[in-house]
Amino acid sequence: DDPDDLGPLPKSDEKSVLQADSFKALERALPGDRFILRREPQPDAGIDWCVELRIGSCFTGMKADIQVKGCTSAKANSDGSISFSADVKNLNYLLYGSSPLYILYVAETTELRYAWVRDEVNRIQSENRDWQRQETVTVRFGSKLDDAGLQQIHDRIRREARLDREIH
Repeated sequence: DDPDDLGPLPKSDEKSVLQADSFKALERALPGDRFILRREPQPDAGIDWCVELRIGSCFTGMKADIQVKGCTSAKANSDGSISFSADVKNLNYLLYGSSPLYILYVAETTELRYAWVRDEVNRIQSENRDWQRQETVTVRFGSKLDDAGLQQIHDRIRREARLDREIH
């Protein structure tokens, strides 16, 4: 297959392949009996997916907004977390959503990690009260998206949805 005889065509770069791989990894990681994963419509303003909880055979309307990030490789911090730079605009945008969550895909290890946006904002705010004046901030992904992580995510989305319902 020689693309030269096809004329000029757009090239697939490493970033687009990484994004596709990260989306596939997330789709595989979420068990369909507990999570319904929905791709957010375009334009992508900062939310890639919405995940709804399934409890028993019921749809619940309990959701989380997900922004997926990807990296080819990552070195763990001394506490075991992985740092990743995120745009302040994106972080701020996600704060207005439902149970906002970052998912990080590390291609080298095919590992998925997650960080709750509100927890990260609290951590960042405690370190730098002027963080919103920056272009980027460092998000620390300390939790793995394994069985325990999936249970923690399910429980937190459920808890936050119930709290939101009680408030309103």
